[in-house]
Amino acid sequence: SSPWAVNCSRSRLGDFKESPGIFKFWNWSAPRLRRWSWTANDRPPLANPPKVRSGREEFACLRDNGSVITWGGSNRGTLGGNSNKVQKHISSDVVNIVSTLNAFAAIKQNKTVVIWGSRSYGGKNNSQEKGTLDNIKEVVSNERAFTAIKEDGTIFSWGHKSYGGKSKTVTKTLASKGIVINKVYSTSAAFAALTNTGEVYVWG
Repeated sequence: SSPWAVNCSRSRLGDFKESPGIFKFWNWSAPRLRRWSWTANDRPPLANPPKVRSGREEFACLRDNGSVITWGGSNRGTLGGNSNKVQKHISSDVVNIVSTLNAFAAIKQNKTVVIWGSRSYGGKNNSQEKGTLDNIKEVVSNERAFTAIKEDGTIFSWGHKSYGGKSKTVTKTLASKGIVINKVYSTSAAFAALTNTGEVYVWG
């Protein structure tokens, strides 16, 4: 049967097929073509249509039951293709997935965010246990960092510092002026925040 959805990373291509629920996975990395496949009996059904996000060499799929499955690059569990450490947190109630090149962020119904993958690509956040990733309205990413907009209009960034993974200077400036953020945009290595006053603040 013909493919009905395709999403690709830089070195891999995923091809979903209608029946019997086969997923094929090719890797064009040298020196030779490889193929992996599984059937619907081997894996739980994917969302219809599936919501797939890709990193540089890994995928994450949000299924219609609110759970997430991942595959692809794992490098002994340090990349986004391995979500074993957070699987219990992304087994239900996920509403969206955002990715950098080697990490993912899953936004849940309760407005918390679960992250995994390479630390230097935003897959780790030392402040997560302190509630920094609670009350999240939206998450925006670039190649190596994430920025979360909170319900109160404040932001928090994590990931590689040179890619905007540190936004303390911006947040302090905005807090001192009582300014809130309406929207965040990204390039490959920077962020821009549009405020309620019409101003734009950039970092990265």
